[in-house]
Amino acid sequence: MFKELDVTYNKYKDFISNEFEVWESVKLGLEKIISKKEDEIEELKDALSLPRKHYKFIDNLTADQIVEQKNLIITEIARDQGIPPE
Repeated sequence: MFKELDVTYNKYKDFISNEFEVWESVKLGLEKIISKKEDEIEELKDALSLPRKHYKFIDNLTADQIVEQKNLIITEIARDQGIPPE
């Protein structure tokens, strides 16, 4: 009778052990998914704030700074395309 109980106990013990392993792997998988989603949320927050920051920056520019940036952009585009800036 004790041998039967021991066999039954070991069977359930192995079953529960396997269940904990499955639970742990599911938990780790979900933690990875949550971490990725949190990273995506941070990237999206940054992407959403960039236009606001851009327009706020533009509003504070002086005319000389705008012309300087325009010339810099033209020079970079010309260099990338291999033509002289004009």
